[in-house]
Amino acid sequence: MLRRLIIGAIVLAVTTPLYARLPDAAQVRGLLPHECGLVAIVGDEDGKLEAELASTGKVLVHALAADRPAVDRARTAIALAAQTGAATVEVSINPAALPYVDNMVNVLVVDLDHPSAMSLDRAEAMRVVAPGGAAMFGHAGQWETVQKPIAPEFGQWTHQMGDASNNQVSTDTILAPASTVRWIDGMARGGVTMAGTGGIPVVGQGVIVQDDLWGYSGEKGGKPIRNQRLICRDAHSGIVRWTQPIAGARLWLAIDGDRLVSAYPIPGRKGAVHVYDLATGQVAHSLDVGLDKIDSRDVHGVVRDGVAFIVVANKLIAFETATGKTRWQQTADGFDGFFSPSLTPDGKHLIVVQSSQRNNGFSSRWPWSSIHAIVALDPITGKQLWRNDAVKDVVTLHVPVTDRYAFFAAPWGIGSHYEHVARDARDKLPRNYGIIDIANGKLLWSKDNTSDNGATGSLWAQVSFFHGDEVFLCQADQFLAWKSATGEVTRQVRLPVTNQRCVRARANENYIIAGFGTFYDLKTGRQTDQNISRSACAVGPTPAYGSIFDGPNGCGCFAQVRGFAAFAPAPKVAVLPDEARLQTGPFSPPTAQPAAPSPKIELIKVPNKSGKSEVDWRAVVSTPSPVRDSWTNNEYVIQPETEPLTLDGVQFVAVVSEHRLEARRDGKILWAVTADARISSAPILHQGKLYFAAHDGWVYCVDPANGTVLWRALVAPNHRRMVAYGQIESAWPVRNVVLFDGLICAAAGRHPELDGGIHLAGLDPATGKARWRKVVAQDTADEWFDSTDRRREKHLNWNTNGGLAVVDGHLQLRGLDMVHGGGNKITRTDPMTIEPDVK
Repeated sequence: MLRRLIIGAIVLAVTTPLYARLPDAAQVRGLLPHECGLVAIVGDEDGKLEAELASTGKVLVHALAADRPAVDRARTAIALAAQTGAATVEVSINPAALPYVDNMVNVLVVDLDHPSAMSLDRAEAMRVVAPGGAAMFGHAGQWETVQKPIAPEFGQWTHQMGDASNNQVSTDTILAPASTVRWIDGMARGGVTMAGTGGIPVVGQGVIVQDDLWGYSGEKGGKPIRNQRLICRDAHSGIVRWTQPIAGARLWLAIDGDRLVSAYPIPGRKGAVHVYDLATGQVAHSLDVGLDKIDSRDVHGVVRDGVAFIVVANKLIAFETATGKTRWQQTADGFDGFFSPSLTPDGKHLIVVQSSQRNNGFSSRWPWSSIHAIVALDPITGKQLWRNDAVKDVVTLHVPVTDRYAFFAAPWGIGSHYEHVARDARDKLPRNYGIIDIANGKLLWSKDNTSDNGATGSLWAQVSFFHGDEVFLCQADQFLAWKSATGEVTRQVRLPVTNQRCVRARANENYIIAGFGTFYDLKTGRQTDQNISRSACAVGPTPAYGSIFDGPNGCGCFAQVRGFAAFAPAPKVAVLPDEARLQTGPFSPPTAQPAAPSPKIELIKVPNKSGKSEVDWRAVVSTPSPVRDSWTNNEYVIQPETEPLTLDGVQFVAVVSEHRLEARRDGKILWAVTADARISSAPILHQGKLYFAAHDGWVYCVDPANGTVLWRALVAPNHRRMVAYGQIESAWPVRNVVLFDGLICAAAGRHPELDGGIHLAGLDPATGKARWRKVVAQDTADEWFDSTDRRREKHLNWNTNGGLAVVDGHLQLRGLDMVHGGGNKITRTDPMTIEPDVK
């Protein structure tokens, strides 16, 4: 197919210098996990390697070149291969430092002899490589590959309750209060922007797997077809590896080695549980238990070392995930079913609740069961080792275990057993908790809600786990802890933000992380509270690989970054001086380049909740290129082109995902200028010049007659890059520009608590110099306070960055979606009025 020719950007014709020959694409792909992920190249001149890697559809490429002529040559090769957007090249600003978040890049290729890398030391290079990833170093024509080990400090989260012991504590010691977003991806929805989705994820073997339910794939018989799928992303870059169709929502998952075990039904395939190849998403085995009807919401279990222990209907089955062969099974006899199999870390005891009622509440927000007895089984044979029926008729959450103890605790609150009885009978329901000795099954101690001065009161118990020699019970506004051996109260920690009832708490080695983002330091007792994000209801922050993994949610209480995302700690942001944030031209005249095909968006009419009207929903894009699919499977950067700005018969239109502003007359492209990342809003015209913003953090001034760039100004504080919706962009994207008080004004960033906040500037239209700068920030990651301080009762409902607007003579920062204050939260001001302080 013939490609149209367009005018590219910023070019000088020079002779290509000779450096070490880069490795070929096959060598680089061979280092990628299943030939998928993020590749960064330092020191390229022609773009051929970038184009070939991106052409697979599974590889996102970012390259750093020494100067503009090299960038132009590389962009030309990438455009000729129709890979613009999937491969990006920009000038290296600081040859001694890489502009990437820690542990982000799957494969790093560095030509140490190239001017863009001669000052780069290996420690800095390895900083950005993902655990299990690799760096390729070239010197004097020779290439060396260095693997980055997966250090034990990077914990995983292989089960929805942590691991096979159901103890919701990650071994990760890297994670701390988050201050940056490593990657963000979206979902193909449409209509309103507030809705939760995504079940509890599992994280291991370098990936995160989660359901993705809110989308439609087409129409049949005039009705929209609901798209439901499992989606596997690279845990370090967020790049989609594979998706598979499923039915159902928020069902059971676990990772064991190179296999994924799932209770999600597969359309057209029988089986209560399915075993996937984790690398490819292909189904290897299915467990058929011979039942015509299975309630998949109640199917759950644990898996380790190739053996899964699964509850299905009234059966407990142990089967081999490699072969699908059943080792042993038990059928409920004298009781109704099984609940919460938990494997001790030493693998010697499988602790199982025998349930006294079929409705065990596993599909509730806080899964629970009424206990008939708690038993220990030999995992190899299924033989009973001991039985405890002293706790009969007690209701329990999942039972976490260690090699010494098992903890049972009654839930309370939304989705709990109390919703199944009349309101006037709820206070009579059992709310007991206690410890059972793993060695012999004896009850070591037990309490109810009136014990310990009524510490548990009527509050909502949600999550329990062991940490060191303590056992914790996490509630909506406090953490309780006892000595596991004795039941002695060790902590009663009140949270600064109450009513965190919707989202489960989690922990790693150093912190307990409450659902709304409160970090409690287990060593010092200090707390800090964050509003960056929260996952969907009953999911919570998932700690692994030095990050918190969150999914989209529908909470309207405070402003958040929404989507599937990984948040992580990062050093304080270094703000560049003004002189380093301005580049003046004019830059070189443009040359011809071909255009890559733009993604297509299909809209489907879907009835709203009332059924009285319809909403346009975007259809899920699913092609052999998951990188490109992410460009449209999200809510914020979905359109292939911006609305045109028209002047004297010429239309100025940005091709969003190709980072390009075009001038068109009668369908013919007159010129185009290319930025380093998406351009998601139309330009503005002022005093005969065009101004536009890009997600690379820069604002551009362009001559509308020929596309010459006159200047560009960095509104972002520096050059940090991350992955967003299948492309590389700044940690501080700029979404638009406006004219206010004679200045070109822009806002860079995502959220006041990320990356030092949202950075705003008013720029002189003629020179690009900043006449004022302002930061909307709340550095909660560094704002610690004592856990007994009750003065901190409110969330700080700041704004997210949806761009600027001028309304009634005021400059306003607008959010990406509408959020409503409620409960104990401060009502959010939307939009936020900005008062410039002009120099």
